[in-house]
Amino acid sequence: MKRLALLLAAILSVGFQVDTQTSRDASNVPLEDLSAEESPFRASGQAHFSMDFLHESAATRVGLEGKLTNVSSQPIVAFDVAVDLSPGHGGGNRKTFKVDYFLRPELLFPGSEYDVQVEPHTIVTQYRGDRSLTRAKAQLRVLFVQFADGSVYGRSSWGDELRGARQTEIAILNDFVRSYEEGQEAGLTAAIAADLASNKYSLNRLTSVYGLLEEVNDDLRHEGASNTVHEIRTYLYNAHRHMKDFPWLMTVSDGT
Repeated sequence: MKRLALLLAAILSVGFQVDTQTSRDASNVPLEDLSAEESPFRASGQAHFSMDFLHESAATRVGLEGKLTNVSSQPIVAFDVAVDLSPGHGGGNRKTFKVDYFLRPELLFPGSEYDVQVEPHTIVTQYRGDRSLTRAKAQLRVLFVQFADGSVYGRSSWGDELRGARQTEIAILNDFVRSYEEGQEAGLTAAIAADLASNKYSLNRLTSVYGLLEEVNDDLRHEGASNTVHEIRTYLYNAHRHMKDFPWLMTVSDGT
């Protein structure tokens, strides 16, 4: 019995020593809007940080639940927003939201909301206790917005490329429809694979175009060729309807 008691004491002692080398800190941080006062958006929400401090590193689990509200008097056609998540012990990452309603049925009307979400993920950084801890931060900045009348707020490289991206998207989608009509599923599959493999869209920074390619390819794998082509034709219908209502969509205005 005495030997068992000594063994239990030793186990508890080891467990206590491990716990003293690891500490955890968790906090909910409000989403801070760093945009200018005249920004057409207002941001709200909060990020959750859960930090484990080990011997020489820190592992932070972080996620964000937020919303953007259109507080302007106009419908919004496209926007570019950046969110920075900083644990407070170094490191962090940036998530961008580049949204174009050109292919969608509706624009983002005044008072409407857009969900700004970052799925929980882990950030690992070196940390030996040699840096002062600061408050964890979740910060959002509106970079660019395009309105239904053709005017813009702010400027970003993505916004500067919208005209070319939209023209490319229409050309690609029309090509996919032709490929399906001529070669059915095999023709569509080959056309999508060729565009994805060429890298010509990802390498020239037309990120919205490459994102569209990945979306169509994902639809093909999960929904089949017929449903995918139906979705493509819906995109084209939306685009042509918006171009009829807003002829300036294929042009670019200078930021202010």
